[in-house]
Amino acid sequence: MKTETEIEPKDLDNQESSKLTNWKNEPTFKDLNRNYQDAQKDHDLVLDKLEERRINMDGGAPINSPQNKSRARPRLIRKQAEWKYPALEEPFMSTENLYNVSPRTFEDVDSASQNEIILNYQWNVQIKKSQFVNDVVRTIYDDGTAIVKIGWEMDEDVVEIEEEVPVYASPEESITIFEEQLASGSMSQEQVDEMINNGEPAQLGTEMITRKKRVLVKNQPTYEVCDTRNVVLDPTSNGKIDKLRFIVYEYDTTYSDLKKEEYKRQIEIDEATGEKTIIEYGIYKNLDNINFENSYSERNKYQYDDEYVSSFEFSDKPRKKLRAYEYWGYWDINGKGETQVIVATWIGDTIIRMEESPFPFNGLPFAISRYLPKKGELYGETDGDLLIENQEAIGRMKRAAYDITADAAVGQEFIDEQFFSSPSQKDNYKSGRTVYFRHGMNPSTSIHKTKINEVPRAIFDMISMENNDAESLTGTKSFSSGIGSNAFGSVAAGIRSTLDATSKRELSILRRISEELFVDIGKKTIQMNQVFLEEETVVRLTNKEFTTINKQDIVGEFDLKLSISTPESDNEKAEKLNMMMQTNGNSMNPNLSKIIFAKIAKLWKQPDLEQEILSFEPAPDPIAEQLKQLQLENAQLENKKLQMEIARMVKDIEAEDSKIYERNSRTAQNLASESEENLATARLRNAQAAEIEANTDLNNLEFINIKNGTKRKEKIEDIELQHLSKLELAELKHNKSKEKKQPATIDNSNLTYGEEQWD
Repeated sequence: MKTETEIEPKDLDNQESSKLTNWKNEPTFKDLNRNYQDAQKDHDLVLDKLEERRINMDGGAPINSPQNKSRARPRLIRKQAEWKYPALEEPFMSTENLYNVSPRTFEDVDSASQNEIILNYQWNVQIKKSQFVNDVVRTIYDDGTAIVKIGWEMDEDVVEIEEEVPVYASPEESITIFEEQLASGSMSQEQVDEMINNGEPAQLGTEMITRKKRVLVKNQPTYEVCDTRNVVLDPTSNGKIDKLRFIVYEYDTTYSDLKKEEYKRQIEIDEATGEKTIIEYGIYKNLDNINFENSYSERNKYQYDDEYVSSFEFSDKPRKKLRAYEYWGYWDINGKGETQVIVATWIGDTIIRMEESPFPFNGLPFAISRYLPKKGELYGETDGDLLIENQEAIGRMKRAAYDITADAAVGQEFIDEQFFSSPSQKDNYKSGRTVYFRHGMNPSTSIHKTKINEVPRAIFDMISMENNDAESLTGTKSFSSGIGSNAFGSVAAGIRSTLDATSKRELSILRRISEELFVDIGKKTIQMNQVFLEEETVVRLTNKEFTTINKQDIVGEFDLKLSISTPESDNEKAEKLNMMMQTNGNSMNPNLSKIIFAKIAKLWKQPDLEQEILSFEPAPDPIAEQLKQLQLENAQLENKKLQMEIARMVKDIEAEDSKIYERNSRTAQNLASESEENLATARLRNAQAAEIEANTDLNNLEFINIKNGTKRKEKIEDIELQHLSKLELAELKHNKSKEKKQPATIDNSNLTYGEEQWD
């Protein structure tokens, strides 16, 4: 169990009682209020313009006409507004996933997908989308400017949970248990020594305990559409929203509401571990210093002029209305010339909040959009500013028509006093019975009943002209001439061009609202999600599909776009796709047809039908399935038969090829043997011819050698060579025998050369 001990802030803050922060250059009430008061002159002009627009929305200022004259005030601006509201609301309401998050780098692809899921989940589930869009559209159309305050709502609750915790033995019991486990071998001596040295006790088991735990019951962004009269903007920004240096937001609150968010610091002590934790929550201080008597003296001067605001007030302290001023701006809190975003709140002359901006983005937590931007001005114009003359002209024409018809005593009768023959006949006329009138008198001339005076046609022509001029100025068809087939014209081309021009103008306004307001809101929400979300957040995608968003997975740099379009442009796209299906549907692949049908359903704003189309798989027809099976089996048999025929044909072809190959081989072999035989014969003949030629040359050479004595000389030289060789041989033998000391004799008588005797 945890015990909570509340500690007063003064016990923990070592600050001066007059300061709420430890900043070196903390702004005072006079510093902040001076900005607010200096901007009041410009803000009063805005208030006058807003009041004028509110009066014009109700038909203009009251008409000071005589009692018997018409005081009609036609609400042309209001009529235009009622037709414009749905046209601007529907694109935001009918889009399932409004935000498209694109990564800036390749590493941010997965993070972009996660951010898109959580952002659209917050938009569709956690935010009251219908009320928010309705407030934005009506505020920006009526006032010309919409200002949205961005915040984060976090609500914690203390709940009791059951938790299983371990039960440990005493030191003496732990030593006994360690010895038993050491003896049984379940623990080693080193483990026992380590646990004893670390002071770890032995665990006996577990038990279930009940303890208190803080849980988040709400953790989401908040968007508040501010009353334009209650927001004071920095007049030095020259019409540039990103150059605003401060914004003061006025709102009503009560002492009880402030007490719910009073700043407190608590120490929570865990009895099991004795661990102390300091918890801080709440934002408001100095609540006891609020002066309740003068806290509402500076009420908005138009607050009571609004017929929809009650003048009732509570008198008791907890419920009495207090006027709070919330200052968001840049301030040099450290005195170094560098400004940071701060927030300060005061009631009367008491500052109850002072801190740096709690949001992770660097800027003021406001998103501002203008309906019709005006150069150099922070506030935009409205359609009503363009329609004042038309509304007044139509009012004059209508009052003239009413006065003409009201001058006549409709239904009043004028009867000739001599018409009735007696007073009783006059009574019969009044009671509706048969009347006898004087002879010679004509009832049609004697009795005259007045009728409505005819209104000149020029009045209706002027009213029609002013209505048409108003519709051309705003691009909004309010069907002042009636809702019929000729409301937009009598030619299809003219109707289409009129609708195209109207849708383009509406789309331009929608893009301006989406870029200046919704995209800015989305970007700041992404940065808040990266800081304020829990580590894991479960998001529902469909009724049966959920996904878990991890906080660390949504960090990155992204580009944000909105998926919005007008119903006219969506219908035009759907018609083109429908025409494509009519012309090519029969020859188109079923899967491709499914994609196009799903796209058409999406353009028709039917996400359920789109999901059903994408997930639709036709149920199989049993007979059709049997036919398909039979067709498959027949195809398999035909295929098998064809394969067998092909195999047989292949075999026949292979056999025929074998025969052809054998025949070709034999032919080639025969041709080769004949070629070799012819070649050998040719070689033989060539050799014989060469031999004959060689013998002939040899005989010729021998004849020449005999004739010129060459042969004889050669024979003598051969004999001489043989003789010299014999002498050398004999000399060698002589030398060898001489070395052996044996005399050697040479018998020259036996030396012969060939068959001849040497002399």
